[in-house]
Amino acid sequence: MKMEDLNSQNKFDLLQKKHFQKVEEGQFRWLTGNPYIVEKERQILLEILKEKPKKILEVGCGEGANLVNLWRMGFKGEMVGVDYSATKISFAKRQAPFAKLLEANAYSLPFKKEQFDLVFCKSLLHHLSNRKRVLAEMARVCQGGGKVVIVEGNGKNFIAL
Repeated sequence: MKMEDLNSQNKFDLLQKKHFQKVEEGQFRWLTGNPYIVEKERQILLEILKEKPKKILEVGCGEGANLVNLWRMGFKGEMVGVDYSATKISFAKRQAPFAKLLEANAYSLPFKKEQFDLVFCKSLLHHLSNRKRVLAEMARVCQGGGKVVIVEGNGKNFIAL
């Protein structure tokens, strides 16, 4: 199928997927190794841990930096991360052997209903065309009484849901 044959929503998703397929090792090292950035990331992740979850799912985990930082912060519950990029998941598995990591599509998560007590994504939604669908999937796999947490730091890309 040619790019011009796709509607704009599909073009956006295809371009994002193509661009973000490669491992961004420098970004991983920055998020997990730079003392100033690690502290800022810790402050964000502390908000996520306020709910004292036992089983966390990160949607769009990329190279696994958030999972590594959560583990370093002392989180000992079950951690699962999903990302559409097989190369990023392969990298993340080497960085976060304590987590279960799967190649998966955020639009159709490979889990039964109510599997996690906390589901989160960080800096993901601005890369997706159908944000409502992803949020619905995140809510579907979150247990009743659990939390879905969205962290978006891209202030120049307005998100309307």
